[in-house]
Amino acid sequence: MTNNMLDSMEISKRAMDIIPAVLFVVDQDVRLLYSNSFGESIIGRKYEQALNRKTGDILACEHSFEGKHGCGTSAACADCVIRNSVNKVFATGETLRYETTMP
Repeated sequence: MTNNMLDSMEISKRAMDIIPAVLFVVDQDVRLLYSNSFGESIIGRKYEQALNRKTGDILACEHSFEGKHGCGTSAACADCVIRNSVNKVFATGETLRYETTMP
């Protein structure tokens, strides 16, 4: 990688870390690719093992245990605001902001 790209990535990480909210970078299947420091504090010391796992499984969403294959596989997952938001962002590129709580 070039120095400019490394500098840009480092700047992005630092910018995410100063935001006082949980920020997760995920792929289309809601697998965790990166988290800012607030997100890491929620996940705890198992952050490295959480990478590339589905966020519902990581955060122990009650519905992730209902489906045979974890997060995204139960009937309740069809209404998941997180999964549906991620799907819409990947489909449209639109910026979305929803507030939700996880039981």
